[in-house]
Amino acid sequence: MNAAVRAVVRMGIYVGAKVYFIYEGYQGMVDGGSNIAEADWESVSSILQVVL
Repeated sequence: MNAAVRAVVRMGIYVGAKVYFIYEGYQGMVDGGSNIAEADWESVSSILQVVL
């Protein structure tokens, strides 16, 4: 799932779209404020962590 999120965010940025993260699901979208943050290239750079 993390790889899919990373790919969607990066492709969106690549084509010029504004991509947002919504924290706390639907309730976070309704509440707004700090639950919504614009995504950037660096915000997904460490989403793929190798766990040994």
